[in-house]
Amino acid sequence: MMQARWGSHGHYEIIALAPSSPQELFYETINAFNLSEKYRIPVLVMTDEVTGHLSERVIIPDSSAVKLQTRPRARGRKDRFSLSNPH
Repeated sequence: MMQARWGSHGHYEIIALAPSSPQELFYETINAFNLSEKYRIPVLVMTDEVTGHLSERVIIPDSSAVKLQTRPRARGRKDRFSLSNPH
């Protein structure tokens, strides 16, 4: 976990999540996507051998109960974002 979180050569930090149960893994995976969309960086979801081999019931909520982070969209004139624009 420490290597994933702070083991880079750059002056930046990475978001790393370490759930400890299958249910927590479900919610932290959703959280990882939301954090990745919000901060525009990769998010690591890390489990160990013990968590990976656990067997338990995972309660999956209705999709309307899951909050998702949406990516900010570009605003302004679309021709300003074209690769073919020479300016």
